[in-house]
Amino acid sequence: MSATDVDGAKNRLDEAKKLLGGIIDQMDSGMTAMIVTFADTPQVVQEFTSNRRLLRERLKTFSRRFGNRFERRFGTRRRPRKPKPDAHPGG
Repeated sequence: MSATDVDGAKNRLDEAKKLLGGIIDQMDSGMTAMIVTFADTPQVVQEFTSNRRLLRERLKTFSRRFGNRFERRFGTRRRPRKPKPDAHPGG
């Protein structure tokens, strides 16, 4: 979510938060929503509520966690695996 390939936003997380803010603003009375973040494990930021003010406040409270569990343990980013050559070319 820290990639900077989104026009008009610092990163993808900022863009996602902006879009979610718009969805919260469009909620009708009686509608409920909750906010959950995902990294290594899901974390509930806000339980289901119809309180749009509370949802907007909670939307501001989280940011990208730097590094996943692998990075914290080994101090490096995991490199994507190279695809294995096909063991059975032609079928």
